[in-house]
Amino acid sequence: MGLWDWLRGKKNGGKTAGGGGVAAMAAEVRWLSAEESPFGVRTLDLRPVTGGMMSTTTDPANASRAISWGRATVDAIPPIDLGAGAKTIACALSYPVAPAFPDGLLFAPQAMEEKWALFHRAGSIVAVRSWTGQVAAVARGTRVGDRLVIEDLTTAETGLAGFGEPVAMFDWLVRTHALGQALPLPVSEPELELLAGVPLMVFGPFGRLAAFAAVGFSAPEPVWPLRAFGVVIQAVSGGDVAKVRALLAAGADANVPSPIGGFTALHVAMVRGEVEMMRALLAGGANVKLRTDRGMDPIGLGIVQGAPPAILEELRAAGAALDVVNIDGFGLLHAAAEVNRPEIVAWLTGRGVALETRTGRGLTPLHIACGLGHAEAARALIAAGADATAPSPSGTPREIAQREGHPSVAALLPPAG
Repeated sequence: MGLWDWLRGKKNGGKTAGGGGVAAMAAEVRWLSAEESPFGVRTLDLRPVTGGMMSTTTDPANASRAISWGRATVDAIPPIDLGAGAKTIACALSYPVAPAFPDGLLFAPQAMEEKWALFHRAGSIVAVRSWTGQVAAVARGTRVGDRLVIEDLTTAETGLAGFGEPVAMFDWLVRTHALGQALPLPVSEPELELLAGVPLMVFGPFGRLAAFAAVGFSAPEPVWPLRAFGVVIQAVSGGDVAKVRALLAAGADANVPSPIGGFTALHVAMVRGEVEMMRALLAGGANVKLRTDRGMDPIGLGIVQGAPPAILEELRAAGAALDVVNIDGFGLLHAAAEVNRPEIVAWLTGRGVALETRTGRGLTPLHIACGLGHAEAARALIAAGADATAPSPSGTPREIAQREGHPSVAALLPPAG
């Protein structure tokens, strides 16, 4: 919905502009002082408006296109024609990039309230309007070491909706969408005051990711590098084993980390529980030791997703370690306890995995099983020799089971002392 439709009183997400709607919307946003703001500058909090709107359209093609980008490759980019009013501006933007950074999708909208799809192609970042599929901006750059350095930006006449300075707005687009940073729209002081009065102006062009606006804010270095959904992971997401095999045979990289948590194609296959896909990836060079951003490796994901011991044994034979822990200190036995898999407890302990490994919060696998009421996993851990009276910041296994309302599990454990 455009601003003028809203001003005329059409509904959007349950909010109606008629009857003083403009003033009501303006009243919902609030100013954050530099001390209140997470950005350290005076900030306009737009979330009550942009976070509460629902996008609608009468055009089925736009609706379908808006949510269809998830499995796209660079082939989905339409021919680039930015029109006679296009402008090119020299710039010097720079972003960290993953070691494996192929052509591919950088950001896919998950809902109609997200208005952009971003791609990497041959050193350029291409920004596409998610509803119409039209290219709105192209930033051309060169990889220099572990950075992508953008040298110039070309935008369509209305490509970035006339807000702010185009390079700064494009930088905001890349950082908030592809790099996951929460940043305010970098607008001018007059624009900031205008948005305070008519906050919905930003929803059409930038959707719900336009959560804040501010002047004079400098973006910090992102936590993660730019990463792309390469052709292999997109084929895995589509469940096409034959295509994955063909891509790998042609030299495609099986180990490209995706923008979603650093998951590789093998991580995705394990989450989906697709054994033949896993085998195709292993045969094509997938690295079983690569971890997600949170430290999960394929064998850990397999445990959580229900993979049987025989499949885990295939991963182990391919080089997967059994002593890995994620960023919270959870090991494979903790994972087996968390999802109540006694057969995996037996498989792991039979291969020497330590029973008393502690999480970051000082919990053993038995503490986890007891806290969740998983009697089968608790029995398997006790049978393997787990310390049934081990203390922790949350108590002994028995105390934890009692406190969490699992008396049948507590009965398996001796009282303290």
